[in-house]
Amino acid sequence: MIPLLVVSLALGSAARAQSPAVERAGPRCVSDISDEEAAEIGQKIWQYEGGGKILVWWDDTGECPSFGINNYLWFQQGHKASFEESFPPLIDFMLSKGADVPKWMRSKPPAPWRTRAELFGESVVPEHIRTNPPKNWAMTPEMFALQDSPRIAELKGFLGRTVALQARYSVRRMIDSLPKMLADVPKPERPAVERQFYRVACSRGGLFDLVDYVNFKGEGTNPNERYKSPGGQMQGWGLLQVLQHMSGEGSGPAALKEFADAAEWAMRRRVDNAPAERREGDRRWLDGWIKRIRNYRGD
Repeated sequence: MIPLLVVSLALGSAARAQSPAVERAGPRCVSDISDEEAAEIGQKIWQYEGGGKILVWWDDTGECPSFGINNYLWFQQGHKASFEESFPPLIDFMLSKGADVPKWMRSKPPAPWRTRAELFGESVVPEHIRTNPPKNWAMTPEMFALQDSPRIAELKGFLGRTVALQARYSVRRMIDSLPKMLADVPKPERPAVERQFYRVACSRGGLFDLVDYVNFKGEGTNPNERYKSPGGQMQGWGLLQVLQHMSGEGSGPAALKEFADAAEWAMRRRVDNAPAERREGDRRWLDGWIKRIRNYRGD
């Protein structure tokens, strides 16, 4: 997430209040998203991740730049990481949908900026960042661009015009994570996890909630994203663990409330299980996590 950015956590509930309730049954609810829904989801993702303004970024602790409404990662030449690169697949998706992708991006080259200084030497950042950059950036105010280069301007323009298409890509990635989650649980438990997934997905506003939670706390299948409980069990906090904690029936407001309650439970359990060296940091973040999650209820 973009640092030092104030994000309105009331956005989700406001959007639900303005939109008519739409409940659709079965997997079709994730495959026939209207243009209006895609645009709404895209704007909400962008607001959460970039304040509705940032489309080009390099995070304080990041090893590579990120682009678009959901901070899709684009690796520079030779970069290796344990996490997944997501910007080139986005470009593939855009091309498959007939989007007018800038010519220099169509072959999906490595990110042309090798360092944060190179990127922000071409791309304008918020004034408070330019005048007081984080110390670990090793940049002075004079090193920041005062206007976007033609290449950056073209990239930002393209990303700004394709918010709804980026949202469709984010939803598709989230849906594609379901088989991975199901493979991570015993076979008898899979129908219940899948049922809870579609309870949320088929509720008005639920697709955004699922996309946001996966982006925010992961799928729950990474064994490195678990803490040992007092009983010695390794317990995670991703989407899979949230769905496993749910037991209700039917879509709609009740499903969204149960999802938010289960996600809050997972976050509190995470803090309770946190090892000593991480406990204080997790506690410091907990209030912010809970505020974000409670917004899923749409109250």
